[in-house]
Amino acid sequence: SGTRDARPRDASPRPSSATTLAGSVALASANGNVAFASTLTGTTAGAQNLRIAAGSGTLSFTGAVGATRLGSIDIDSAGDVVAPAITAASLNQDSGTGMTTLNGPVDTDTAAGVTLTGTNLAVNAAIATTGSGVVTLTHSGTTTIAAAGDIVADGAVSVTATLGITTAGDITTTTDAIGYNS
Repeated sequence: SGTRDARPRDASPRPSSATTLAGSVALASANGNVAFASTLTGTTAGAQNLRIAAGSGTLSFTGAVGATRLGSIDIDSAGDVVAPAITAASLNQDSGTGMTTLNGPVDTDTAAGVTLTGTNLAVNAAIATTGSGVVTLTHSGTTTIAAAGDIVADGAVSVTATLGITTAGDITTTTDAIGYNS
């Protein structure tokens, strides 16, 4: 529990038991991997923010994220990102040099919604936003949305992938624009 500022010299941060954020937390691994081997949650819905800078390191969440909804989750940088279910105010990824894989449903409840920027993306489960939340997926490689990767957004949806988009998932918005660009 509590604030964790991880700047390892010889090891990557790897919380192996359930982790509860008691305040906003920033993790910086200087290109090392960041792994949460169990669940990650907050103490007050929407109040605990998480910022991660893994550089070229892998970011992995093994257990569900946000049994008590987290605030904003900001991924400043990472190589690969692997995530199960995420419940947060918003989910933002500024850069990813490998594959970002969403294996569980993502649920956000603010206008910031879900904004993911990187190289390649696989959406294997639903994304839902409320509170006018947008979904913006921008990748320099490919984006693949599985049949289980339906997007239900309370804001606009934009999917951009320079090397192509493959989708089997449905998109539903509340009278907002839907755009595909590849």
